[in-house]
Formats: sequence, structure tokens, C-alpha cells
Amino acid sequence: MGQLRDHHVLGWLTNFAAGFADPHGQAPHATVEGYRSPPDPAAEVRAAAGTLIGAIRGGAGTRPLTLGDAAMPGEMALDMILWEYLVHGWDLARATGQAWSPSTAAAVRSLGFAPTMLTPDYQGEGKAFAPAVTVAEDAPAIERLMGLSGRNPSWQPPSRTREEGLSGSGSVDNSAGAGVHVEAPFTMDAWDVVADEMAPGEGPVTARVVLAKTYSGPVLVGVAHGHALTTQGADGASYVAQERIIGTLAGGEGSFVLEHRASMGEGHPTVVDASIVPGSGTGALTGITGRGHVAHELTTLDVQLPHG
Repeated sequence: MGQLRDHHVLGWLTNFAAGFADPHGQAPHATVEGYRSPPDPAAEVRAAAGTLIGAIRGGAGTRPLTLGDAAMPGEMALDMILWEYLVHGWDLARATGQAWSPSTAAAVRSLGFAPTMLTPDYQGEGKAFAPAVTVAEDAPAIERLMGLSGRNPSWQPPSRTREEGLSGSGSVDNSAGAGVHVEAPFTMDAWDVVADEMAPGEGPVTARVVLAKTYSGPVLVGVAHGHALTTQGADGASYVAQERIIGTLAGGEGSFVLEHRASMGEGHPTVVDASIVPGSGTGALTGITGRGHVAHELTTLDVQLPHG
């Protein structure tokens, strides 16, 4: 489990993020051998994801990414990253007994890309990827992707707690029932940018954005509409947004306003956070509070529901 987390998830994510954030597209390491995750791996994932998202929004995906002396087209690198993290995210989630619900659009895209990597040199008995597993043609896209990538979508680990899966020992006491942990995948239906008028040389480009999303469950199902302000410059980038989410969260129907932001810059720590605007809840969600982050088409929140 430690190797999966350190090598396949954290090590490469931080390396790829730094490479895309570099003005010349140069990743700091050709390999991630010897990488060890920090004391708070979740914080490292959020920070790296924020760096990667900021770089992509700044246009980094249109230039090559270089690992060591080898360069690959930015779009190809992003397709490889998406596929790797859909697959290894499933590995980690399934092994630790957690939900894994990436967007259908992401899985469909990776279904088109994966065959270019799963050649006979890399897939088969004793190779990097196990032989493909037959999955029904009408199965969800993520299950078909797992089968194509040598995973059995129906596999389940021996029964144990989430903490046991992550550390190998321990137990969980959920008797208090103090709040709900939400991992809500979404698809971006609109990100319509209106750039501010600026004279040449006035500094970073600023813009206003109208956004729309669809949350696909299982904990949060609904739609969102909102606005964002963005800043993009040579040495840094940031955005701040508010969206009104209307739907059902943990069985309660209503709405609330979520505010979230991310910022990154050379020599400065990456900031990624989100919070529910106090007093914005309606219906069965009146009084809701919570904090978390938004990254890579996933909203993660720890919320306190009314009467919870």
C-alpha cells in the first residue's frame, strides 16, 4: 500500500504538477524512485492537484512536458496522467474500502487513450499490466476501463476498516456521528471566460467567469451555477469562485453556496480551499456548515448537517 501511495500516486503527481507549472515544461525528476510521502499525504495531494490545475488553466497543456531528456506533447501527458490516476485511484480506493466515483467523461476519454499504452510489451502475464479482464459492454465506463487495464471491477478486499487499509492496523469509532465526509465528483458544464480590458504591460491577465456544474453523487446529486474571478500571470495564477449548489446531499434536499479558491506561484505555497458560506443553506440543508477543497473535478468537504 505504501508503494502504491508513494510511487504511483504522490510521487508522480507532485513531479508532473511541478513539470507543468515550470515555464519550460521541465519536470524536476526523470523518475520518482526513493520518493517518500510527507506526514500529511492528503495535504500533499491537494497542493499538487492545485498546482496542476492552475498550470493547465494557464495553458501549460499546450506545450511539451519533459521528463529527463525525453519530451512528450502536453495533451498526451495529460491523457496519461488522467488514465494513471483513474486506475491507481481505483486501486487505492478499493484496497482501503473507500468510494471511487470519477466522472464518466473522464473514464470515457481514458478508454480511448489506454489502448495506445497497453501494447503487448506492457500488458500480459508478468508485465506492468495484467491481462485484460472481460467486462460487459454495457457496464459503466469506469468498470470497462478497469477491465481493460487488467483489473477485475468486482474485486473487494477482505473486510476491514478504512484506517486498517491505510496503515495496516487500528480501528474506527463512528459512533459519534459528528458530521458527514463528502466526496462529490462533478462535470464542468460551462466555464465561460470574459477577459478584462487591459492595456499591454499592465500585468497579469484578469477575467470573469460564468460557471455551471453537475454533481453526480452518490452523496451529493445536483447542479451548480456561479461565478469566478481569475488572475493569470507569468509568475503565478489564482481564482476565487462562488457557486450555488441545488440538489440532495446525504438525503437532505435544499441548496447552499460554496466558496472556493486556489492560488499558486513560484516561491509561494499553493493554496487550495473551500468553505460553505454561513447562513446560505435552504430547505433541509438550512444551517449547513463545512470546509474542504475543490480539485480535479472532485469537491471534498467535511460538513455538519442540521440536526445531525
